[in-house]
Amino acid sequence: MNAMSAALASSRRPINSWKSTLSVGNENIDNDHRYLFYLAAKVRAEVLGANNPNAVRFVLDALLTDAQEHFQREEALMKEIRYADQDEHVMEHRLLTYHLRKLYYRSAGGDRVTNEDLDIFLDRWMARHILTADLDLAKSIHEAHPHPAQMLA
Repeated sequence: MNAMSAALASSRRPINSWKSTLSVGNENIDNDHRYLFYLAAKVRAEVLGANNPNAVRFVLDALLTDAQEHFQREEALMKEIRYADQDEHVMEHRLLTYHLRKLYYRSAGGDRVTNEDLDIFLDRWMARHILTADLDLAKSIHEAHPHPAQMLA
């Protein structure tokens, strides 16, 4: 476990917005992550506001769609560089998708999504995935393509 992962694990405050400490050093991946956190913040605003299940579901749908597109881009990069931990990383993507879908279907069923639900997703799943699996992937991408212009968009 690196120093950042250890700090995250010991922190009681969830990571619920993009921070530079979440950077994996790959501009394309970091931009995707920033936008995913932006969408998550929109979900949080809906939850903390009127908490209208239709509005929450609408933003969760956008978050789910963009997360899946991001995962496809990462997985294409993994395939291109013959990433050694691809199977494990893809499984984490499936778990993240599963948890997002659970939130979406709860909202679609009329149940309220809580601020705590979002903290769990953002901190336990999204931030930890970025700080572990994505950071490792970014290192492998950089080793395979030291010049970013060579990478897939």
